[in-house]
Amino acid sequence: FWIWGGGLQKSQHTKLSNNFNNVLAINELKYHEPETLLISNVGEVNSDDLIDIYIPPYYFCYTGSVVEPLLDFPDNIAMQLWEDTDQTDWLSLYAPSNQCQLKSKELPGKIINTEKITLTKWPVRSRAVLTKVCYEEGRSILGRMKSVVFIRTSTPNPNKLVIDMAETYFINNWTAKVNEFRAKRLVIMPEDVKRWVESNKGAKRIEPELMELLTGEILVKPMNDVNIHLKLESLLKDNTTIMTKQQQARIIVWQRKAVCAIYSNLFVKVKDRLKSILHDKIIYADGLRPDEISARVRLCKNVAGFFENDLTKQDRQTDAPIITTEMYMYDLLGVHPNVIASWREMHEVWRFKSNNYWGYGKAVRLTGQATTAIGNCITDSQVHQEFVRSNFQILQLALFLGDDMCMVLSERPNTKNLRKNIATRFNMQSKDAWYKNGATFCSMVMSRTPTGAELCPDVVRLKFRYEVTNGVHEANKENILMRKASYIMMLGEGPNIKVVVNQLSLPIKPLLWYDFESMIRAVGDKYNMSHVQVMGIITIYCKC
Repeated sequence: FWIWGGGLQKSQHTKLSNNFNNVLAINELKYHEPETLLISNVGEVNSDDLIDIYIPPYYFCYTGSVVEPLLDFPDNIAMQLWEDTDQTDWLSLYAPSNQCQLKSKELPGKIINTEKITLTKWPVRSRAVLTKVCYEEGRSILGRMKSVVFIRTSTPNPNKLVIDMAETYFINNWTAKVNEFRAKRLVIMPEDVKRWVESNKGAKRIEPELMELLTGEILVKPMNDVNIHLKLESLLKDNTTIMTKQQQARIIVWQRKAVCAIYSNLFVKVKDRLKSILHDKIIYADGLRPDEISARVRLCKNVAGFFENDLTKQDRQTDAPIITTEMYMYDLLGVHPNVIASWREMHEVWRFKSNNYWGYGKAVRLTGQATTAIGNCITDSQVHQEFVRSNFQILQLALFLGDDMCMVLSERPNTKNLRKNIATRFNMQSKDAWYKNGATFCSMVMSRTPTGAELCPDVVRLKFRYEVTNGVHEANKENILMRKASYIMMLGEGPNIKVVVNQLSLPIKPLLWYDFESMIRAVGDKYNMSHVQVMGIITIYCKC
C-alpha cells in the first residue's frame, strides 16, 4: 500500500510464506442448491467433471491437534495381561548360573484357582505376584540366590577400608567416640531377649523354641539354618512386565524366631551408635518418618541436583570381603568380639529349606536377618566411600537407608570410572544417575525448591501402586479403608485431601510436610509429564 510522508512515496509489501491453497475447498461447499442462469441462444453443456483440487495436510497446531498421552489409561498390553487368566501351560524351571546343588520334591499337581484383588479393572503398571504357580519357588531361589555374577578383580584391604570409611562418614573426633563404645562393649543381654519375645505376637510359641535352642539344640542344629518362602505382594517396576509368565516372585530368607530373639535388640543398639557417630552430612534414615527426612533435606542450600546409584541385585552380589568389612565396622561400634564371631557364622555355609526345595548357601545378604537393613547400609557406604570422600566439599547431604541411597550436591560430581571401580573392587553392578530434579529415594521424590530441596511423595507411583493389593490380608471393607488411610497419610495435606478424609470419616490428620507446587514440578520432571497431567493423576487418585 501507499503512504505519504515527507513528500516521498514508499511502497511496503509484506511477503507471506503461505500459499493459501486451502481456499480451494470453499469451491466444494454447498450451502444451498446451486442454480445456473439460463441464457437464450446459449447451449447448455452437460459436464460431470468435478473440481480437481488437492488440499495439503494441515501442519499448523490447532486446538486438539496435539493430544497428550493418557498415562493412566490401560493400553492393549495391560488389558491382555489381566484378561489372560489361563496359565495352565506355565511349567518351566531353568538352570542356575552358579555351580550348586538344589534338591526338590515339587511336581505338577492339580489345576488350582487363585484370586487377586484389584481396585481398577485393568491396572496399568502394578502387577500381582502369583506365588502358587508350580516351580515358582525353584525359579525364585535359582534366580535370586544361585545367579551371582563374579566381576571382582581385586579385594580392598578390609582394615584400611573400614578406617577410610570412618574418616569419610564419621565425625571429626570419631576415635574418641569409638573408645567410648569399646569401653562399653555390646553383648547379648537376657532382658533384651525377653523384651523382644514379649513384644512379638507369637511369644507363647517362641518361648519354648528359644529354651530348646539354649538347652542343647545349638549342639546339633546350626543357628544359621534359614527358611525360605515366597513374598506375597504386588510389584511396581520401572520395566513393567507385559505377560504374567515374566514375573519372578521375591523370596524371604528368614532365620527362626529364636535366633532373632537373641540378636535383634543388640543390633538395634548398634544402629543407635552408628547414628550418633555419623557426620552431619550423612543421614542413616532408619526409623525416621518421611516428614522428618524432608525437614532435614530442607536445610540444604545451593542445590544443583541429586545423585543416585542403585546397586543391581545388592543382596545377591554381597560376597565374603564385603561381609568382613561389615564385621570390622561392628567392632568400631563396640560390639563384643565373641558376638561378632558368632554372628559371622550366619554368613558362612548355611542350610536353607522351603516347602519344596532345600540346599546350601554361602555369604550373600539374607532378607530376613537381624542385620539386613544395617548391613545393606554399611555395604552401600563402603562401595561409595571413595566417591563421597572425593566429593565431600560439594556434598550437601547423603541419605542412606538399606540398599537405597541419594545424595544432594551443590555441583555435578565427576563419575568417571565409578561403575568400573565398584564392579572390580566390590563385585557390584551399579547404574549411577544425575538428576537436576525428580530423583528417587525410598520410592519418594527429591525435589528442588526456590530455597533448596525437600522430599516429597511420588504421587504417580502411589496412584499405580494403589491399584493392586498385596493380598496379605483379607480384602474386606475395613482393611481397604485402612489402606486408603495409609495412602492418604503418605500423600499429606493438599488440595481436596480434607474433603476425602471427611467423606470417608477417617480419624487421621494428614501432615503438611512438603511444598505442593515443588512436588508437582519434581514428579513432572521425573515422568516427563505436564503440570496438568500430574494434577489429573492426583484427582483420580483421590477418587479411588
